[in-house]
Amino acid sequence: MKSSTRAAMEPSGPLPGEGQSPDPADGLEVKTSELVGRSPGRLAWIRFKRDKVGILCAFTVLGFIVIALAAPLISKLYGKDPYQLYGQDRGLLNSYGTPLKPNGGIDGDFWFGLEPHLGRDVFTLLIYGIRTSLLIALAVTVVAVIIGVLVGLVQGYMGGRTDYFLGRFSDLMLSFPQQLFFIAFTPVIVALFVSPTDDEPTYVRVVALILVQLILGWMTIGRLIRAQVLSLREREFIEAARLSGASGWRIIRKELLPNIWSTVLVQSTLLLPVNVTAEAGLSYLGVGVHNPTPDWGLLYGPTAACSSGGASGGGSGSDSGKKATVTNFGVGTKADSTGPAPAVDGAKNGGTAYSLDQAGFDYLDPGQQYVSDQLSVQLLYNRSLTGYKIDPKTGKTIIVGDLATDSGTPSDGSKTWTYTLKDGVKFEDGTPITTKDIKYGIERLFADYETQGPQYVQKWLYGPDYRKQYTGPYDGKEIPNEKISTPDDKTIVFHFLAPHADTPYAMAMPNISPVPKAKDDKQKYNNHPVSSGPYKIESYQPGKSLTFVRNTNWDPKTDPIRNAYPDKWQFQLGIAEPGLTNRLSADTGTDKFAINMSGSADPSKMQTLTSDPQYKGRTVNEYQPYVEVFNLNTKRIKDPKVRQALAYAFPMTQVQQAFGGGAQGDLGTTLLSPTVAGWKKFDPFGKLAKPMGDPEKSLQLLKDAGVTTPYKISLAYANTPRWDTVTLTIQKALEKAGFKVERKAIDPTSYYTVVGKVDTPYDMYRTGWGADWPNGSTVVPPTLDGRNLQDGTNNYSFLNDPKVNSEIDRINQITDLPQQAAAWEQLSEYVLQTDTSQIPFIFDKYFNLYGSGLGGVTYNQVYGTINPNSIFVKQ
Repeated sequence: MKSSTRAAMEPSGPLPGEGQSPDPADGLEVKTSELVGRSPGRLAWIRFKRDKVGILCAFTVLGFIVIALAAPLISKLYGKDPYQLYGQDRGLLNSYGTPLKPNGGIDGDFWFGLEPHLGRDVFTLLIYGIRTSLLIALAVTVVAVIIGVLVGLVQGYMGGRTDYFLGRFSDLMLSFPQQLFFIAFTPVIVALFVSPTDDEPTYVRVVALILVQLILGWMTIGRLIRAQVLSLREREFIEAARLSGASGWRIIRKELLPNIWSTVLVQSTLLLPVNVTAEAGLSYLGVGVHNPTPDWGLLYGPTAACSSGGASGGGSGSDSGKKATVTNFGVGTKADSTGPAPAVDGAKNGGTAYSLDQAGFDYLDPGQQYVSDQLSVQLLYNRSLTGYKIDPKTGKTIIVGDLATDSGTPSDGSKTWTYTLKDGVKFEDGTPITTKDIKYGIERLFADYETQGPQYVQKWLYGPDYRKQYTGPYDGKEIPNEKISTPDDKTIVFHFLAPHADTPYAMAMPNISPVPKAKDDKQKYNNHPVSSGPYKIESYQPGKSLTFVRNTNWDPKTDPIRNAYPDKWQFQLGIAEPGLTNRLSADTGTDKFAINMSGSADPSKMQTLTSDPQYKGRTVNEYQPYVEVFNLNTKRIKDPKVRQALAYAFPMTQVQQAFGGGAQGDLGTTLLSPTVAGWKKFDPFGKLAKPMGDPEKSLQLLKDAGVTTPYKISLAYANTPRWDTVTLTIQKALEKAGFKVERKAIDPTSYYTVVGKVDTPYDMYRTGWGADWPNGSTVVPPTLDGRNLQDGTNNYSFLNDPKVNSEIDRINQITDLPQQAAAWEQLSEYVLQTDTSQIPFIFDKYFNLYGSGLGGVTYNQVYGTINPNSIFVKQ
């Protein structure tokens, strides 16, 4: 009789390669052969060979591994690499940065097409990306499996307290949300290896990604192994091993481990694709591998944004969409300040207009409003002493009296300004507005909670530390008459410390407006500001909706600025992109009467919106008051010739493509925006003639400067996909012009804090600045005055030129506004050409479309938003 052990080891039938024993009746000698036992591993291999699907999957994985290992050889035979910007260098991208040829640029030269914006070869990015993603995922999988198997074996075999404590620790680790943990702790682990001020080697980021995924990657397999070992440890062969005196380690190694290999192999194959996806996801979100290292996650983002290509739009992006115009600015007369506002052709009263907004409004209190979306909405319910009157036909913009009868009367060399209120101006409850309400509205700006609005008037009255001298009206104190006097209910007089010719502009800011003292409940006033304009708030759900209805106590005869045609305005808040742009382009339902007053269209839709004729009649593409610049740290790059070499080498066209095309920004060559009065064209480095850069001129300037090339600079940027792409473009261009560029990513939430420190360790970094009103006084002094050098300064290049400082003081004394504007323009040109502390590259533009049911859509270049004052609903 066969033993049970032998029977259990024998297969039910002959395995491949086994024959039958000879029969003695055949006259052959019978030899007794022993049955050979097969290990679990051998049996598993025999079964695997019978599994055709398993073999196919194995060859697929091996194929990826072979491709990853052979990527350099494939790249060499293919004749391209994943780092060259073929699309930019060969002019294969249109003004939006997408391939000119159809199907993403696929042709005989580029088998898988070109990457949008940068123009790298997608095929080589793909095969090199396998190396990165697969390497990291494989490392995580192998180490996680080893740890999980060891922990599971120890838990299951030893049991007791060891099992309990290891189990609870495993439960604790499983309680962490994996993706959030990965995103939050990857920068932390990187910081353990590299100082934020040092260049980050690629291997550090790779090691950090492996560690952060490994921390939470071993528990699942550990639990499965524990469960299997708990079952196996009670089996007879384990008991037999114990009785034979085998040690615990021998039992684990010789008896348990061979019996769990099938589980280990299955779990490993499941973990590998999960880890590949996790790694690619982290890179896509900006916390994984950074450009220019190829990675599947980085490849997905820009490639997914690529349409079929082949649309028109080659050449300069400045011709994309409607051509932005340079607005004429001026100061209006008393007659210009008289209402009502000029009628808009074809307009009728009535209907409901809608505004679709991506975010909500942080502030409805006019004292706290400073950003563009708030500036546009406050025009519906808030009136200041002055305001901007926009001609609906020509776009000409003049400053006129809003609540006041004119733009103001100066005296004492423009240190004193007097304003007189119009008759018939009232709050929403019918109470007449007096100059005491204006003064009280200004007094509350000194309270400690009023931190977000403009500070011009406060500083002009008291100096930079204005809150140390006056703390607001809530302790019963008023601003004394020698600062602001109100001789009667119609007259208010401002006495400033110095001349300010641009006071009419400052009085148009939303915080220079009336607030009824009886209705002021401090911070709560933000939810129910009292209207002085044509509409009042009917309902407000922060982050969701805001509805305005007519203020029946507003008199259009007193208002030269607002037509107020719709009966109601409804704001729908918190609409994510690209859904918001899709709704406006679809033009259905109530969206036919909708507009996005302050936000530009989603960049991924820009090419379609500018090239499809159906949208042409309902788009707005105009300048915003912002200029994008790269600051050159004059404390670190001290030679102006080196800074000028950077300016010549700067790749404006390529950056514009990476930025989203000409509809979102024209090539900018001046420090002042075209929305500033007195602006004129100025291009000292010939950027419009050679917008892709002039490396030869750059190399010559570096030679003249006597510096060693390549000249090393650090290029800091906010760690977002857009700026990662932009700075990679700049790096490639500058390295052709004699520079060695080290890019350094900075957390976007602390970016301005880091680059604004006087000891910042970076040489070059981007900032944007916009004029608060159409005069260089709100651009040149805050960004170029060398006496404003401390942490948090707006002089991000840390320029300290005595000539510039003295000119700022001289120009501030000029009382003629046009003369002052011209002087600011000349000074900005001097700084750009001589000091070259900044490289301007983009004039920001607003681009969006509106519903076909709206008319009278005009634009406010001072705010950089749609002007709601002239909009009407087509009847």
